[in-house]
Amino acid sequence: LKEKKEDLLDELRPEAVALTDAFAYRDECLNSALGLSNGKIYETMYEWATTKNPLNNGKPNEGYMKNLKPVLG
Repeated sequence: LKEKKEDLLDELRPEAVALTDAFAYRDECLNSALGLSNGKIYETMYEWATTKNPLNNGKPNEGYMKNLKPVLG
């Protein structure tokens, strides 16, 4: 059964993007930078990391400032 599943996945893999596009999900529903219709994968990932990730908002913690920042310059 596992082997048959792998064979079917191998057969399906080249059609995965077209099959997903056929469902016509909006970018907002997918919430994935990799599947954006505008093709701006890296720009979107950077934007999300710098504006939407709470870990990247605010001041760095004391441990970063004391230990890591001097090493990174």
